[in-house]
Amino acid sequence: MKKSDIKNCNRKKILMVVAGGTGGHIYPSLSLINKMSNYNFIIITDQRGGKYYENFFEKKSLNFKIFTHKVSSPSNKNIIQAIISLLQISISLIKSLFIILFKKPDAVIGFGGYPTIAPMIASKICSIPLIIHEQNAVIGRVNRLLYKISNILAVSFVDTKKVKNIENIVFTGNPVRQEFEEIGKSDYVKSISNYPFTILIFGGSLGASYFSEQLTSIICSLPDEIKKEIKIIQQTKKEELESVKNTY
Repeated sequence: MKKSDIKNCNRKKILMVVAGGTGGHIYPSLSLINKMSNYNFIIITDQRGGKYYENFFEKKSLNFKIFTHKVSSPSNKNIIQAIISLLQISISLIKSLFIILFKKPDAVIGFGGYPTIAPMIASKICSIPLIIHEQNAVIGRVNRLLYKISNILAVSFVDTKKVKNIENIVFTGNPVRQEFEEIGKSDYVKSISNYPFTILIFGGSLGASYFSEQLTSIICSLPDEIKKEIKIIQQTKKEELESVKNTY
């Protein structure tokens, strides 16, 4: 039997975790899995996410099985790509139904992203309890669709936007990794060296423009005595690079 095969399923409950393949969806799920060693795990993600989970489980003595489904965004303006995406979701739905029927998960948690659409719908068809977790202050398109069929919507922010008329909403915050919990226990001690206090700023896709515009302006508005003590290393979109440089 391969390491990644589920073993002793009759001794532990099975939790199915589904997530899109970007870090914003993946890492909260890994933080949750890390706290739930009394479960076996079924993972459904895309090719990008598969690498995250493989690297994570390599270092854990957990029973798991990873399934990768190829799913792209159906909101693509190219009609051909949109049709292909709908076909991919249909195939993922059939695969998900077989996975659920054979593996029999006790509960399913979705963390957003297009690869979660089919597995969550399949779980609903099979009457498996569903939880949706939203990591952002504005609920994403997929989660906005799926929370209507889920048993619980867990949110990271109390006033999550675009969430309407939900009774089954629970404020959980965003699960974080143990490394961040450890950092939070340490007080900052100013270095006695001549090196400046360095701030690394990075963010993906939808968050990147906010960082480039608003966060840059906030830093530039700091008092001069603070600004001369700090060094900024910032990731930006290619098309915003010159604008950010000019602002600084």
